[in-house]
Amino acid sequence: MIRAILPKFAQRFPALPSISTGVKQRTLLVIAVALAVAVTYTFTYAGPVQGNDPALLRLLRGMVILKGIIGLGALALIFQRMGRPVQAGLWTAYMMAGVLVPVAVTWLWSLRMIPLGSLFFYSGLAILAAGAWRDRQFVSWRQ
Repeated sequence: MIRAILPKFAQRFPALPSISTGVKQRTLLVIAVALAVAVTYTFTYAGPVQGNDPALLRLLRGMVILKGIIGLGALALIFQRMGRPVQAGLWTAYMMAGVLVPVAVTWLWSLRMIPLGSLFFYSGLAILAAGAWRDRQFVSWRQ
């Protein structure tokens, strides 16, 4: 199913000549992630979580830290791939994944609506995996 979706993305979006260089792509990624995380933090953080067991809160925060480490790895892969020209459909997939994962980790840190934050996190990882699967230049040995 995902193999059928990504080529349709590429057909919908024309080539993006203004972002063909790696520096511009990486800059757009960093700006988009910073903006999305700032907006998410502003809307989801409502002060300290009260009324729950402190041990449970430490456990949940520890799990969010692990997801953050996984998210940093995913973001590093996307940042590395944006160093070379990317097709329009794959660029869209990488940008969606690159924004969804940090937004989800920020959302999860607030410990509010955890299932929705987890849905965003795993959706971002799935989009990254689908994009990498379709991208022949994601890793150099697949060329």
